[in-house]
Amino acid sequence: MTLYLADASAVEYWRRADPSAKNRARAATPFGQDRETPPFSASDLAALEEAGVGWLSEPIHLLVPDASSRRRCKRTKLHVCSHRLPERSFVKLSRHVMVASPELTCLSIAPSTPFPLLVEFLYELCGRYRLPDGRGGDATELPPATTVAGIERFADKARGVRGAADVKRALRYACDNSLSPMETDIAETMVFDPRMGGFGLEKPQLNPRFEVTRKNRRALPQSAYLPDLFWLRANISVEYDSDKHHRGDRKASEDAIRRNGIEHLGTRVVTLTWGQARNYYEFERVALLVASALGKKFGPGWDAWANRRIELHRLLVQR
Repeated sequence: MTLYLADASAVEYWRRADPSAKNRARAATPFGQDRETPPFSASDLAALEEAGVGWLSEPIHLLVPDASSRRRCKRTKLHVCSHRLPERSFVKLSRHVMVASPELTCLSIAPSTPFPLLVEFLYELCGRYRLPDGRGGDATELPPATTVAGIERFADKARGVRGAADVKRALRYACDNSLSPMETDIAETMVFDPRMGGFGLEKPQLNPRFEVTRKNRRALPQSAYLPDLFWLRANISVEYDSDKHHRGDRKASEDAIRRNGIEHLGTRVVTLTWGQARNYYEFERVALLVASALGKKFGPGWDAWANRRIELHRLLVQR
């Protein structure tokens, strides 16, 4: 039997695997109720070691096409998906093991994941970092596993599949190219609707590349600058300075040079330190400053949603 890794096992896989590796070929094999699949057996799990993913945590989450494929096994959790999935929904790891694509992984966890954390995971998969030990662990650098546009295309093809509607809604708030969990949480909190605890700002560009023109090369030491969160319409950026631990003089100097470079190129810069980000009221001041630059007006429900903003900030930024 072919094993189709999904849900928490697929999340764990994509948080550790390099998506750019040459053997991450999309499988053209479709999946659905009309495919003949033998019932699952615990002995089938031996294929995980052969595929190089014996390190996955148990229970192993597997996708099966119908209830008749389910068997009781303490080492697994089987999820029934009777819908015919789009082709290339899985990545082939070996002859007998497939893993849900990054896009299908988003759909598979959507029904059981709190909405803000689903959006946070979209940022992670579309960004340049992963959290191999989960939200409480340290980030590692990896290239994007997918893009916001790629997830949207897949969700459109998978219309009717459980989780597709949730993911489509979550994509309204997701951005590509985040470099860190804190960048993600700052952006997400700022763009969430006010009734959901956010500030309702339009989505920023994360880490866009500002090339230094020839006329500025004498004044600027770098060939390009990448502002953390950039709103083109207001020409304003928020620069996150991670002073969680005591920084050396060299790091502080590098940050100052970067901020000065972005400002020299004509963009207004607002700095947000780790301490400010963790304090809701300091965070709010920065968010409202950006809102003002964008000409954002808040409706009559703004004050009534204050507790929701504090709760969302606590969930995301204060983790």
